[in-house]
Amino acid sequence: MSAAEFPTRVEESIARIHAAMADRFDVSDLSVLIREAVEVAETLDDLKPTEKRALAIAFVCDLIDKFFTGQTPAIEKLIEDVDWPWLTDGMERTLVDPIVKRFAVPFAKDLLKLSIPYLVDLVVDATSGKVAVNQGEGE
Repeated sequence: MSAAEFPTRVEESIARIHAAMADRFDVSDLSVLIREAVEVAETLDDLKPTEKRALAIAFVCDLIDKFFTGQTPAIEKLIEDVDWPWLTDGMERTLVDPIVKRFAVPFAKDLLKLSIPYLVDLVVDATSGKVAVNQGEGE
């Protein structure tokens, strides 16, 4: 891919990512994010495979960070709306909600980000024929 074609390819990827996340981010959007990140990284012929992998991972993890930063208030509101029926309202408001808010968002974000390198590797392996996908007897 020429240097002149690269911005167009990136713009097309951004448009697909935007379309996938138009309503809101969902775990199913990860497949689009990872595919686009890997495809864009693969177009950079001057990078080594390890650098392409690192670029794809960094791209997806950066989007995850941005999502959680933007959605933290909504997630905290969701936590506040959860009813802990065995706790008094005072305990829930002063003890449980602050603890869950403090740890739930970073935990979910880190858990998601920890899975990204493995998912990128899986996509790369599948596209390079190392994973037997759609290779049934009838094909």
